[in-house]
Amino acid sequence: MKPNPTDRRKILVIDFLYPLPETIGRNMRTMNFVRFFREYGSVDLLYFYPKPDDAGTAGVFRKEFFIRHPSGEGYRENRWHQKIAGRTERLLRKRPWMITEWSSRDIETYISIIRDGGYDLVFCRYILDTVPLFRLPENLRKRVVIDYDDVFSQSLYGFIAKYDSNPLSRMKDRFQKHLLVNYEKKCLRFGAALFVTRHDLKNVAGDGGLPNAHVVPNIFPCGIAAGNGLGNGYPKRNRFLFIGTLDYGPNVEGLKWFVDSVFRKVAGRVENARLLVVGRAPTSEVKALCDSVPDIELHPDVPDVLPFYRDCGIVVVPILAGGGTRIKILEAGMVGRPVLATPMGANGLDVTDGKDLFLFTDGSTFLESCNRLNDRNVYDSVAGSMKSLVENLYSPEAFNRKMTEVLRSLPS
Repeated sequence: MKPNPTDRRKILVIDFLYPLPETIGRNMRTMNFVRFFREYGSVDLLYFYPKPDDAGTAGVFRKEFFIRHPSGEGYRENRWHQKIAGRTERLLRKRPWMITEWSSRDIETYISIIRDGGYDLVFCRYILDTVPLFRLPENLRKRVVIDYDDVFSQSLYGFIAKYDSNPLSRMKDRFQKHLLVNYEKKCLRFGAALFVTRHDLKNVAGDGGLPNAHVVPNIFPCGIAAGNGLGNGYPKRNRFLFIGTLDYGPNVEGLKWFVDSVFRKVAGRVENARLLVVGRAPTSEVKALCDSVPDIELHPDVPDVLPFYRDCGIVVVPILAGGGTRIKILEAGMVGRPVLATPMGANGLDVTDGKDLFLFTDGSTFLESCNRLNDRNVYDSVAGSMKSLVENLYSPEAFNRKMTEVLRSLPS
């Protein structure tokens, strides 16, 4: 279905974070939606961080609205009676602590932007800031599309909740997780619900799914063209690349596990092994970890990742928790670098172990995969297979086809 130029729509995108520049995965996904929506009409943006002076504008959006997020300098429960009242209201409304609580003033501002804008479609990234949307009349709620992206009640929850060994705390966490699962299901009442993987959809909507629940996968970054003249990585297969946001819990935990449990043990068995760690905002823990191993190079906050793909032969994705799909795997596929990933690292991708990439769970399976990639035919076959898969299933064209189906499913 091609856009009808005489049927232009007004669309509002709601996101916590101003989505430009596209330097992190969440912004890339947001802007993929924005590019699609702009083919159908004008796109406005409502965002909550950072403040407008820091966000900057790029002329992408017709209008930009800003509400200061309550997690910053906005509404907070400062006094003991406010805390008791606030937490009691949360329990009565069965809202978990992760879901943002807004002041009545900000809720009215939030709703008035939607009501006064006369939008044909309201698109909200993540469920965390959806409370005001339930105040909309039913006819407007049916125009709301929620992109779950990460399903927070799954493996990611442990990082966010910061489990401790206290039995009372663990009991409270289990109760909060129960509330979160129910809230995720409640958000299925809007016009459409989007998930990155079939696995995530089933976890929320059930095995049978729902007519308004759709899988819209991540796609490879628009700035990554096939190959990019990087050459074949086989001669550099002893140089491994880890790439990702380095203050994101699952990335930090996965990198730490990989260095301590895998790389330290196999580095001496892979001649001249080197690990390149590339990403923005490394924590002090990441810096100390990289400094502790001579064969690790840390490259923080780089303006362009392509030189590091050129300088490596294999991409590692040692993720132990999280949701969605790893854009870094799609990126590696497009530039012709084989991927070694944990099962969770490859979660949600329609890949075959040994054909499109290699899975590993410890040092021995990692070393076994490295040895298999020493065969030039195997190396080229795996790299080529992943590239073909990404082009067929995770391209902008595939994304647009999925989103066209979503628009068709919405009430006119």
